[in-house]
Amino acid sequence: MKTNSFRKGNFTYYLNYDENENCYSFVVYVKIRSSKRKTELKSTRAKDIDISFHHVDDPVLKTLSDENIKIIKSLIMGVEK
Repeated sequence: MKTNSFRKGNFTYYLNYDENENCYSFVVYVKIRSSKRKTELKSTRAKDIDISFHHVDDPVLKTLSDENIKIIKSLIMGVEK
């Protein structure tokens, strides 16, 4: 499995590529700043998006914002190197 990541503000974007399954997984975590919320979740970050897809034109990606799709495309270029 190959992984590429990108961080912007409170968000960390991960793109995993499983060569055996020929499938991408896009996961976005948001950093939690509130101490109360950290205690409730017992974590410093929360998963915001978790989507699996096979190619960039996959219909499941239509649910994402244009900004997230641009990030996915740039992360794919990094994974394919």
